[in-house]
Amino acid sequence: MSTTQFFIRQIFPERPGPSGLALVLIIYVLYGIVHALISRMAGPALALDDVKLNIVTQSLQAGYMGRNPPLFEWLLILVQQVTGPTLASFVLVKYFWLTLIGGFSYLTMREATNDRNWAVLSATSILLIYQIGYNYHQAFTHTTALIAMVAFFWWALIRLHRKSGFFDFALLGFALGLGVLAKYSFLAAALVIFICVLRLSDWRKALIRPGALVALLIAGIIVLPHLAWVLNENRALSIGIVSSLQGQAVPYWSRVGEGVPEAVWAIISYGLPFLPILLWAFGRRVITLTASGPVANLARDATILGAGFLLLAVFLLGMSGMQERYAIAFLFPFTFWAMINLHKMHHTRGEIARFVAASVADAFIIFAIRIVAVVSPGAPFCSKCRQFIPYAPLAEAIGDAGFSQGTLVGFEDHTAGNLRRLFPAARVLSSHLQTYTPPATPAQEDKDADCWFIWSEDLGPPPPQHIVASIDPDTVKYVDAVWPKKMRGKIRTTSWTIAPMNHSPALVSELCRIH
Repeated sequence: MSTTQFFIRQIFPERPGPSGLALVLIIYVLYGIVHALISRMAGPALALDDVKLNIVTQSLQAGYMGRNPPLFEWLLILVQQVTGPTLASFVLVKYFWLTLIGGFSYLTMREATNDRNWAVLSATSILLIYQIGYNYHQAFTHTTALIAMVAFFWWALIRLHRKSGFFDFALLGFALGLGVLAKYSFLAAALVIFICVLRLSDWRKALIRPGALVALLIAGIIVLPHLAWVLNENRALSIGIVSSLQGQAVPYWSRVGEGVPEAVWAIISYGLPFLPILLWAFGRRVITLTASGPVANLARDATILGAGFLLLAVFLLGMSGMQERYAIAFLFPFTFWAMINLHKMHHTRGEIARFVAASVADAFIIFAIRIVAVVSPGAPFCSKCRQFIPYAPLAEAIGDAGFSQGTLVGFEDHTAGNLRRLFPAARVLSSHLQTYTPPATPAQEDKDADCWFIWSEDLGPPPPQHIVASIDPDTVKYVDAVWPKKMRGKIRTTSWTIAPMNHSPALVSELCRIH
């Protein structure tokens, strides 16, 4: 047996019968393909956080922006070597993470129940969580990697409880390290789980062993490059994160007064529509949640403590805004807890059939809602709806004006992120993203290389007056792009101003960051 085969057997031991893992992966891949096609129906434009990430992925670094670690960006850079900096790269990365969520959830429930069919049912039921089944496709970036690594962590932890071998501690170390690189909130979610581990004697015995040092060592090695970046390049990281969570210049108790109801709603809404569907399919006994056992006990305690931590965070940090997605990493074990509980109860084929039928119906409802949101955009599906902006006229105008190689500067992130999509060979900057400056090729550093400034007052505020006053009006071009879809029954237009800056060395230095 080769070394590769040995490790595959360690992670995925062969068992008789059809592979439940393969079935789950196929379901998630098909589910992702349908949602990817719906996303493409809106057009090729990037929007929301995707535009910032499309700017920073011009270089491979140990860190990029203070709010998030770089695991998502690293995978995006890898995929963009094939797809280019396009919408397709984001779609592939997001649905890769979603497929991992399904796969690791199956493996977790397979370990917990030793029931292949129930593990398949449990893994696919993750899609009944609104934040994963619907909101995932709308807005998530780094959170997609976070959820996948939380699922990976749960599988590694439960596997460790059963085996407690060197390889299992190493697997836990990889889950810890990659989880931290996915999103910083993973640390808090892992801490909650470890507190629960220390409370349960059988888990303490499995985890508190010399092998735990192996897990910590591997996690440390994985995180070390990014940690060095945080210490050397981003010392104000913690201050910036806390400030953004707290809100600006708002009294503590006012922030708490806003944060507590939002935290309560985040906790309650996490179970929708998963819990109502369970109640409809299996009846009232769902709410008893009396199942016991190592995994059920840990999932129960982690869910309860996780909910408590969300409320506590509002008071400790004075959080004025507890977004619903913040709850995912802390409440993720709720599905495991509920499904293990149901597995130990008597259930009929009719009940399972109702649950499957409701799950399939939920998936089709989500498909339908997203299609309607594309065909008839606007409230309540989106407000600014920037994924529908037509950037093709902008690209055509820049090309017709003679841009060849050099630097394109978008005054705001949406223009800049889409400029990189349209001109992948150019060096692209955003004036609103001063923390990141992409490297320049020798040709781009040449003082005679093109340096063009593009902005739209439809997408953001006007540039500073000293820049506008210094632009040569004879070189400026204006572009109007009519949106292909009406918004709330109205025709919308986005206008851009294109201004070559080579006539002003001072502005080239300031805007294009070429010295």
